Amino acid sequence: MEHRIKFGIRCSFNFLEDFESRFRNITEPIELALPHRMDEYMKIRAHLDELANKIKDRGIKVLSVHAPQGHITDSFFLTWGYEAGRFADTVGAENVTVHPNSVARDTSRQTAQEIALRYLRMVQRRCKARIAIKTFEGNRRVFRPQDIIQLKLPMVLDVAHLFFHEEVLKIIHNYHQNISMVHLSARSDNKSHLPIDDFCIEVVNLLISYGWEGSVILEYLPCYHYKLKEDCQFLREWFQNL
Repeated sequence: MEHRIKFGIRCSFNFLEDFESRFRNITEPIELALPHRMDEYMKIRAHLDELANKIKDRGIKVLSVHAPQGHITDSFFLTWGYEAGRFADTVGAENVTVHPNSVARDTSRQTAQEIALRYLRMVQRRCKARIAIKTFEGNRRVFRPQDIIQLKLPMVLDVAHLFFHEEVLKIIHNYHQNISMVHLSARSDNKSHLPIDDFCIEVVNLLISYGWEGSVILEYLPCYHYKLKEDCQFLREWFQNL
């Protein structure tokens, strides 16, 4: 069966001092995660061009850039969101993953969504990479999975962030055409981002059945990072042999 799914792994760093060691021996395609805390991101933002050149010099294939976890409802998103998008364009990434922040209880979701949509469109107009919203549970999120679908926004489907397998499969059935990327890992009753299990295989099989084309990124807890490369290669070989 022919398909055009690209498999990769999440690779992150928090400080400039971490960069060399984290990216020294990368052989798999990656989602490059910028520092998730805004205070840490602010310390490295002046070095993005330098980091992009190092990535390109090493020949690392970047499928996506994971933006800092700032608020997309704040006007500062026009700055850091654009920087993440420009960085993605520079390293040749197709997507930028952003988080839907929680909305203050004294703010209506509709108002927050209108603000976020305006900022997202302004950033997207300046970037080639697709700005996509990651799925999270929680009623205070500015964009819940059902909001992403209703508003027809590009989605990063994080399998481990959704509590029920049925919900994941339903989203794929109904919204696969607007899923930009999948973050793949397993979950238990009290943990997420565990190494892939049989349900993860079912998810990829379903995507292939719809002719979906995109990137599947393995995202594990740090204690399981040693399995990322092995599991990525396993998935690639498994689905090549179908």
